[in-house]
Amino acid sequence: MKKIEFDTLMKHLQAMYNGFYVDEEEWWEVLNKYSYTEIKKRIDKRRSVTPPIHTNLIKGLEPEIIKPVVLKCEYCGKLENVLDMNEWLKKHERCKSVDFLYRYIKKVKGEEITKEVYYEMNADEFEQAYRPWMNHYLAHRESNFIKKI
Repeated sequence: MKKIEFDTLMKHLQAMYNGFYVDEEEWWEVLNKYSYTEIKKRIDKRRSVTPPIHTNLIKGLEPEIIKPVVLKCEYCGKLENVLDMNEWLKKHERCKSVDFLYRYIKKVKGEEITKEVYYEMNADEFEQAYRPWMNHYLAHRESNFIKKI
């Protein structure tokens, strides 16, 4: 099930059951491996005035087989088999930020950085390394020197 399908499912349940509010993260973790169509059929077949329980909706269902999509990152050039688009987007954002650092530091200091060092950092370490350079860029972005990056 795709995230947009899950969101549609949640809206459908909220329309069917007045006051239907659940921990959507928990429901997503349980339902995302299953077919939207099958879950929707089960919800529509129910004749109960009480809302369904997410674990009951998947009883007897087989998880959906998701085929990976091959995507190429425009920043690092790597091809990846992508199953989780959200994870790939996080990686893509990191690549974009590392590419910015590489070009900006080369322009400002005349030095080339080793990109792999930045890829291997955890989120906090990367933020500490990235933030000063981004602040520098923001403070100087109107100069002709910076516009050429």
